[in-house]
Amino acid sequence: VLLQTRIMLFLMAQQMIFIVIMMVMTGMEIRSAYIFAIVVIFFNASTIVNMIVRFKQFHWIYVHLIGQIIPIAYFSSFSLTVFSTFIPMQNRGNAESNPDMLIALFAVVIGLMITTFLTPLVAMMRKPFVYFGFVVAFWAISIIVSATSVGFPYRAETSPQRYYVFHLDRNFYEFDGRLRKSDSHFYIHPQDVFSPATIMDTVPEMARATQLGDECDRELYCGIPFYQSGFHARRNVAWWLPAEKPDLKPKVTLEFVGKTAVDAELTRYEFVTQGPSHMSFYVSPLEGFYLYKWSFSSEVPRSGVRWRGQDVHFVNFVHGIDYSPLRFWVVIMHPAGKPLTEPSLILNVVGQYMNNEEPRTAEFQQFVDHFPDYAHVVAYPSYLESRVF
Repeated sequence: VLLQTRIMLFLMAQQMIFIVIMMVMTGMEIRSAYIFAIVVIFFNASTIVNMIVRFKQFHWIYVHLIGQIIPIAYFSSFSLTVFSTFIPMQNRGNAESNPDMLIALFAVVIGLMITTFLTPLVAMMRKPFVYFGFVVAFWAISIIVSATSVGFPYRAETSPQRYYVFHLDRNFYEFDGRLRKSDSHFYIHPQDVFSPATIMDTVPEMARATQLGDECDRELYCGIPFYQSGFHARRNVAWWLPAEKPDLKPKVTLEFVGKTAVDAELTRYEFVTQGPSHMSFYVSPLEGFYLYKWSFSSEVPRSGVRWRGQDVHFVNFVHGIDYSPLRFWVVIMHPAGKPLTEPSLILNVVGQYMNNEEPRTAEFQQFVDHFPDYAHVVAYPSYLESRVF
């Protein structure tokens, strides 16, 4: 059998594989099957033309190549769209995911679509080893570059490694008002892959840092003053270390105005709070209790990630230059006849001092300064007060 005949049979076998894949994806109602349809349609068109000319020796190659012009042009344009869309999206991921894997998958699929009907033609070249040598050299250079500092993924100007760093001041109170725990930490929240492994040797304070461990089991949402509730989902990659207490101004205050029985199953709790321009509230009814209504919105949103069987509702409260106290209330649904003297909910009040002009402590500033130049650090003090009502 002539070499050209073997190549034609190989191309048709590839065509059958793509047809099967397209049929399966169509049957599963996966709309991305159109990608394979483009390859199939244009290869069929060039094959029909070659059948008309009876696959004339050597001439069929040019017909085949002409039939690949539009698919190659389309997938080249498609690759630009995919990469310009998904590379920025992947950069907004988190430290637990590797964005390179999805981008590599796109590159492999698009490369397959472009070259699948061209690569077999290499066997017809006079010196095919030149092509294979080029591929091997390109692969070797890629490995060498990725293993050296040239392939380091972070640059200060174009692709910084992102961190949130909070100087925490935390106070936890019992139901009777007694202070149960008070401490202060530097909390490091990585945003990118390979974090914080790349700074372990350059930031000396990281030698004392540990992960949160069982803190997330002991305290509501780890007892961390998250700016966004979604940060809680990345708690497994967070680190912290003990620190001196920050001097926070204005202070966060929380006043419990009182509670009243709405009916046998509903109790209303009223509060007054005051603090910085960015505050958050975590309202978590005890297990078996539910948030029925509150003053923040007409409808109660669904709970975030539950904690120890309890619903957790998050509010992000931001204001301008008006620092007047905020008065709010919540209504808790509980079993009928529950005494008012028993606890019903945990309330965490958070203050984020991101826009205040109060200086950082010397210890906090030194810690931030130790981060390398390729790290983009968003650093500010935060306060959390947790109470049971």
